[in-house]
Amino acid sequence: MPGQSWQLDSSGGFFGNPLLSKNLRTIAQPMTRFRQFCDLQSEFGAHEGSTLLFDKILNIDTQGGKLAEGVPVPRSGFKIRQGSVTASMYGNSISWTEEFDSYSEFNVNDPIQTALINDAAKYLDKAAYEAFSATKVRYVPLDGKAAGHADQWSTDGTAPTGTRREMTPADFVAISDALQEGNYGGVESAPVPAYDSKQNYVCIGSISALRALQNPQGSGELSMREDLQYGDPSRLLAGEVGTWSGVRFVSENHLLGRLKNADGTDSGLGGEAFMFGKSPAMEIQVTNLEVRKGIPGDFGRDRALAAVYCGGFGPIWEFDAVNEPENRVVKIG
Repeated sequence: MPGQSWQLDSSGGFFGNPLLSKNLRTIAQPMTRFRQFCDLQSEFGAHEGSTLLFDKILNIDTQGGKLAEGVPVPRSGFKIRQGSVTASMYGNSISWTEEFDSYSEFNVNDPIQTALINDAAKYLDKAAYEAFSATKVRYVPLDGKAAGHADQWSTDGTAPTGTRREMTPADFVAISDALQEGNYGGVESAPVPAYDSKQNYVCIGSISALRALQNPQGSGELSMREDLQYGDPSRLLAGEVGTWSGVRFVSENHLLGRLKNADGTDSGLGGEAFMFGKSPAMEIQVTNLEVRKGIPGDFGRDRALAAVYCGGFGPIWEFDAVNEPENRVVKIG
């Protein structure tokens, strides 16, 4: 073809340069929810070792009561348990070359720092999730079992076995009742204090768990969809979708998914969740999350940024029906 054309660089293509958008796009980030519910221990910090010990006081050994005349006041006492949370270093870094910085049309520090902070939010939230997941109290909905049935409870950290079924609003209510009563399928514990001043518990649920909760129910069944009351918008927790039956529900799509079968495979049923009251887990900080600039190498040609955090997460109460009859968290699924 004679003349000029965009089909060949030599015929016209070199007359134009591809336009680079000035808007940087980043991959979508998941919803990180667990860390916001950890109790941050402000009295612990740098130069105080790597482990925080904390005392837990149990109820009095023998309950008092009415006294008859001439009978001395009984003497009793209480037991003290001690827990611990140990700090560790967390971090990640991104390196780049002087050429990358010099040739780029963008300030490379901004997208690198954003990527590091997004990454830190995920691995610190996972560390908080692991503290919640340390609870020994589990609930799994089983086929043929009514909501709250004893066979669906476990207090030794293992999931109950059996064929799974879909979670229902009645299951969530049964778990809330169990926290209020301190009774998990017949295994007794101290009642769990509410998370907030309005006497609500909190449930962090996977997308599938909250969808199962909100699905239409049969006639005469409990239905969140029919009577859901939303919380005060000015006081919502991050990710909160509503309050129902004394529980504030928070959605999460990072670490929680669908119910697992006994062998660990996906059951296809919604969904994993945690329900808890006051002080479910603890966070200690030696060094808060920092973005640090690396010392340049190769005469300034090698450069790097790192996100660094020093701290730790752990459960506060570790349920034991005999030695520590106190629990704050139920893991669903």
